[in-house]
Amino acid sequence: VFAADASFFPLAKIRVTIEKDVLKQLTFFEQQVSSGQNQIMSITVENGSEEIAFSLLGKENAIPHRLILQRIIGGAVKEILFNTILPKPFIASVERTGAAIFRRELDITRNRLLETMASQGKDLDPFELLQKAYSRYALPVNANVDFARDYESISKETNSLKRSAALIATRFQTLCGGKFEFKNSKLVFVPEENVKLKLDINESSSSVRSLFHLGGYLAHLATPGDLLIIDEPELNLHPKNQRLVARLLAILCNQGVSVFITTHSDYIVRELNTLLLLYKQTPHMEAVRNKYNYSRDELLSADSVRIYTVAEKMVLLEGGKRKQRARTLVPVPVSQEEGVGISSFDDATDEMNRIQDEILYGEP
Repeated sequence: VFAADASFFPLAKIRVTIEKDVLKQLTFFEQQVSSGQNQIMSITVENGSEEIAFSLLGKENAIPHRLILQRIIGGAVKEILFNTILPKPFIASVERTGAAIFRRELDITRNRLLETMASQGKDLDPFELLQKAYSRYALPVNANVDFARDYESISKETNSLKRSAALIATRFQTLCGGKFEFKNSKLVFVPEENVKLKLDINESSSSVRSLFHLGGYLAHLATPGDLLIIDEPELNLHPKNQRLVARLLAILCNQGVSVFITTHSDYIVRELNTLLLLYKQTPHMEAVRNKYNYSRDELLSADSVRIYTVAEKMVLLEGGKRKQRARTLVPVPVSQEEGVGISSFDDATDEMNRIQDEILYGEP
């Protein structure tokens, strides 16, 4: 999971508790598994049923290896049982900028691995071999690479956001300055000001590459109930676009997508603060919203926002008998009247201003 030495996490534990009644009835599920142009398997569940139906669709000589079937069936069973309990995650890691660039090189590597699998015998698990080959990368990084590799098929899907889908598309195009598409099986970026120009993703700016995964998710995968995780959404973005990212994430939040971000951006935090303050229904706030083109769909209720900073505090560690100083997460006050009370960014800004004032005006 972490692509790190296991000795770094000797006491790490993950516990999941699920009430038995939750799994009594299954919700509707339908999945078609294909290889190239050929359908391999159909997996269906009728609403309220207690049965999962698996149907092999190909000819006998086209049936995949049993280990591949095990993975397909196992993955479907996990999704069917837990998709109403656990949110579907989409993670945009900080390495996402490079994932789009090296997709073709990684395709070559995977093709070599497939050749190796073919020569190793029938009982070799292809997924296990691929997992070992990429074990030095954390799972989110692998997922970002796979997203870039599979974007041609992903781009045929449509998100499940209804009320704000058009607003999200407009906001993202303004943020990105163009759109992503496939041209002759090649991922390209089409700038808004010159639609005839087709830039290879490698030729595009770092800000465009950093937005690729978010844009693809918003357009094709986003579904209420999802969990969207973004590591440093401000990556390579101009301050104006950092503010636009904050507004986009607020729209998603109001559409039922849970959003988790880590950030060092004062611009993002201040824009979230603005969205909190503008939520109030007063004539003054309405005038400000209209003047600066804020939509109701991007305003935030204080009840929907949680913010934490990392700080050193006296805490009682698990198994300990007395408190000791350690780095921990500290909740930040969030209110509709005063917004976000984060002082760390303000302290750094205030110190810079004091230094510059002293430089400019401090001499007698």
